[in-house]
Amino acid sequence: MPDRETIRDHMDGIFKAAAAPGAAVEPVGPPMIRKSWERCLHNFGLDPGRVHKPVVLTSTELNEYRDRADEIAWCAKGEIQRLYRRLGDLGYVILLTDDNGVTIDYLGNDAMRDVLREAGLYLGAVWAEDNQGTNGVGTCLQEGVSLSVVMDDHFAAHNIGLTCTVAPIHGPDGDVRAVLDISTDRPTTREIQAVLRTVVENAARRIENHLFRRHHRPHWLLSLAPDPEVMDEADRAYLAVDDSGRMLAIDHRLRQLLAEDGKEAVPGRPIDEVIGLTMDDIARIARQSAPVALAGGGPFPFLSVQSSPDKRPGRTAPARTRLRPSPPAAVEPLTLDALAGWEPALRREVGVLRRLTHSGLPILFTGETGTGKEAFARAFHREGPRAARPFVAVNCAALPESLIEAELFGYRPGAFTGANPKGARGKVLAADGGVLFLDEIGDMPLASQTRLLRVLAEGEVTPLGDGEPVGVDIQIVCATHQDLAEEVEAGRFRADLLYRLNAATFRLPPLRDRHDRAALIETCLARVTGERGLICTLSGEATHILMAHDWPGNMRELTNVLTYAAAVSGGGPIEPEHLPSGLGPSEPAGRDDADCLRAALTATGGHATEAARRLGISRATFYRRLSRHGIDPAEFRR
Repeated sequence: MPDRETIRDHMDGIFKAAAAPGAAVEPVGPPMIRKSWERCLHNFGLDPGRVHKPVVLTSTELNEYRDRADEIAWCAKGEIQRLYRRLGDLGYVILLTDDNGVTIDYLGNDAMRDVLREAGLYLGAVWAEDNQGTNGVGTCLQEGVSLSVVMDDHFAAHNIGLTCTVAPIHGPDGDVRAVLDISTDRPTTREIQAVLRTVVENAARRIENHLFRRHHRPHWLLSLAPDPEVMDEADRAYLAVDDSGRMLAIDHRLRQLLAEDGKEAVPGRPIDEVIGLTMDDIARIARQSAPVALAGGGPFPFLSVQSSPDKRPGRTAPARTRLRPSPPAAVEPLTLDALAGWEPALRREVGVLRRLTHSGLPILFTGETGTGKEAFARAFHREGPRAARPFVAVNCAALPESLIEAELFGYRPGAFTGANPKGARGKVLAADGGVLFLDEIGDMPLASQTRLLRVLAEGEVTPLGDGEPVGVDIQIVCATHQDLAEEVEAGRFRADLLYRLNAATFRLPPLRDRHDRAALIETCLARVTGERGLICTLSGEATHILMAHDWPGNMRELTNVLTYAAAVSGGGPIEPEHLPSGLGPSEPAGRDDADCLRAALTATGGHATEAARRLGISRATFYRRLSRHGIDPAEFRR
């Protein structure tokens, strides 16, 4: 809490700037802040020295607000986590509030829980402007724009040690549905917050887009972008169109831009009047799966079709619960863009990777088991100049140490006991002109590493039992789940080979850390069911379970789970009971259920949303079960 003199100076500054609107006084603070001070004094009747600290709702009160904002909280979860990973160590707390200014989700330092709660940077805190005066969340809700409220900008004296940078989150209808906030009690400057405001705005845009895509999933969903290879979801804009070619909805930013150009974007208007394309054009773009340039340019000159309904214009939609599978559809090989999905960092890396296809440099993919390293390697090969030549894969971990050199480098007849009398060419020569993919390179024996180094350095290979080297032209692509630098330190991997291999290293994130997990689940489901001629959908409860799972086996595990679920469901809607056992617990009964709920709350310090996530159930289901057993999460807060 600031001292009395600081409070008095702060109050004097506010009264001088806002007590007489329009008076000729020396400006204090940004215009939007002065406007808010005037509102607080004259509209809300607040006194900067007498405003109480933020109210923190009880768990019962908070549940009502969270239930109403469940969808937007779900869409925002990944961005909140990403912001906290980026800013948490700098002393920031991440808040998500609803349109009443009630904090419905937050991430902060658990060691500072009591301090954060006291400051109102906590779950359930109310930051409405008519309650707390000028502040990031409340003023954002009043003005409908992003802004920073830096320390003394706050109206209430007890808040002047805080700095908040916020951005509004608009729903599919264009109204402000929530506010994303980063707050800190550390000293900062307006210049720093101006930079961070862009970060928060982009995160809010990604949430808006996620919400828009989710809401209009059954319709034609058109994506507009500033360039054909846009890397960040925050740079996209969206339109939803029905089968007749009439606009159903338009996202907030695009609506603003069209209004500035004098174009009225209202539901029911023919889409060709808005973007100059007919539904036949849009169907053609959907088939070619590539962005097209729009006439007239503008800030979003490239259009692609993100998704389309099962019912095409003039055709009847197939039944969603068909049990008899149709003939398997031909499934196109995955591209680099498809593998990157909507993960911004991964899309940026794909842009770099694509530019390296002609370089001939060794490529190294790292990441946990099952993250798709071989899939990326195959896509890299297909999109490069060696696509017509062989792609030869070798799993270094699967070959016995005694055979790996023979498998890789080949051998002459009679080279060793038990060898094929005709000899063997070896994988390196088999890949001549193409790509040699060495999976789990970290498990290659040291002796084999020495021979591989010679292949890389001299462009030739010497089969076992023959002193004559053979020239070879290959591009090496490797993958490992190990830390090769640590393997070098431990003496299990050659440092000089590592320097050769890591000229271009790409780390693939685990599935649990990907912010486009929901879209990946849908894409993976469409792929595994399409291969089997099935048509399946996921129920909301099954989706919650899949989203809550940690996916230690990553994309490989996800593919197996969805393949199993599609088969068990018989091609109909996938419900929780169709998922493999152990993926998400079914609802236990009686005493076991109560013990399960209490254990989850104990582990999370009374954080109901996190407890529900750990149990693999939706928050609504979690609260129903709490109510059934008379359990209050507040009793478990640390």
